[in-house]
Amino acid sequence: MNKRTRVVEEIAYGVYVWEMPDGRWVGDDEGHYLTLTCKKGDMTKIMPYVNLVKMFIKESGFEIAGGLKFISGSRPISDEEYEEQMLRARAGLVPDKYDLAALHEERKYSKRND
Repeated sequence: MNKRTRVVEEIAYGVYVWEMPDGRWVGDDEGHYLTLTCKKGDMTKIMPYVNLVKMFIKESGFEIAGGLKFISGSRPISDEEYEEQMLRARAGLVPDKYDLAALHEERKYSKRND
C-alpha cells in the first residue's frame, strides 16, 4: 500500500470477519462466513465473536491464527439477496438497495448531470 494513501471509512458500522494468514475468511465449505455485524470497536460484541471463532477453528482441527478484519459499510446478505444484487448490477443499478453511501453518490451525480 502506498504510504501516502489511506483508507477512509464512510461509516462506523460494518462487518467483522476472521481472516486467516493466507487471506481466507473463516466459514463453511459453501462460502458462508462467520461474521459479526456491529459498530467498529464495540468490544462487548467483539469478544464473544472472537471466542466463538477460536472455538470453531480449534474444533475444525486447525491452528488458531490470523485475526479480525473490519469491513466498513458492509452487511451480511442471504443467497436470495445476492441473486437480487446480481440482477440489479446487470441492470446498471446500485447492487445493494441499502448501500446508503452509493445511493448518495448516485443522487449527487444525477443532479449534476441532468
